[in-house]
Order: sequence, then C-alpha cells, then structure tokens
Amino acid sequence: MEFFGVDLPHTRKIAYMAVLTALCAVVNMFSIDIAGIFKLSFVTAVCMISAYLFGPILGGVIAFLGDLIGFLLVPSPYAYSPYIGLCNVLFTVIVGVLYILLTKRFGFVCTSVIALFVAHIVSSVFLNSYIVSSLYSQSGFWPIVGQRILFQTPVNAVNGLLAILVVKGMSKTSFFKLPKV
Repeated sequence: MEFFGVDLPHTRKIAYMAVLTALCAVVNMFSIDIAGIFKLSFVTAVCMISAYLFGPILGGVIAFLGDLIGFLLVPSPYAYSPYIGLCNVLFTVIVGVLYILLTKRFGFVCTSVIALFVAHIVSSVFLNSYIVSSLYSQSGFWPIVGQRILFQTPVNAVNGLLAILVVKGMSKTSFFKLPKV
C-alpha cells in the first residue's frame, strides 16, 4: 500500500487508519450544535483527507467508524442514526471516487473543489436533509434543504480548504507525496 508515495506494511496502514478514525471521532465529539439539526464541525475535512489517503472504500469505513465512536463517547439527546453516519460515508466515497477519476485531468486542487461541491450537494444538502426531515423534523424536506444550503455550505467550504491545505502541506515534506492515482 502506498501512503503519500511511500509503501507501507499492513500494520502501519492499520495504524494510520486508526489514527484518522480517532481524529474523526474526536472532531465529531467537539462539534458545536447549531439550532438542533446543524453542526459546526471539521468532520468533513477528516473525511476528505481519509478519502485522499485511503481511497473511497477505506475512507468510508473511517468516516462511519469515526461518526459512531464519536457518538458513543459523547451521546447527543437524539438516538444514534446510522443513516446520518452513512451520509458521511457517501460524502467520503464521492470525494474518493472523484479524486481517482479526475486528478490526472484537473489536478489536485481543482479536483478537490469539484469533489467537495458534488459531495456537499448530494450528501450534505439532499440526502442529509431527507434523513433529518424524515426522522426529526416536521417542517418538511425543502425548508431543511434551504437551511442546509445556508448553514452547511460555508462550513463545508472551510472544511474543504482545510483538507486541501493539510494534504498539500504534508506533500511538501520530504517523506510525503500526494497519493498517486
């Protein structure tokens, strides 16, 4: 397995996955609830970094486990919804797949912006709004879509910028290089 251009043994790969899962859980624990159904969090940045480093499948596993562990460590007043965790998984999978498909053509930064936009619209805006409106809200689907566009778009934009800066910063060191696709 190559990690930033360096071939890693399986134990080191598992260790990096565990660190990213723990980071995802910790970031999830320290998210700030806004108006009950919105969160100010950096989980999206960790999900994007996981997708870049480990691809869509393992990145999705990291996103789901991080969401679940974060909830178990600091439960919310709501019951845990694996559907919300699956939104994180879908977000990560979309970013990972688009990274693999588009990086050679558009470069890392442009691909990251495209992947963030597509994943945000599909997962954060529409799927998450559908789940929240079905489970927790009586206001309906479209009002939640409007609210998520208003509140989550800037949050995800900051997360995407943070993920790009972290990965680009890591790739400038002598040990790390951007993952090859």
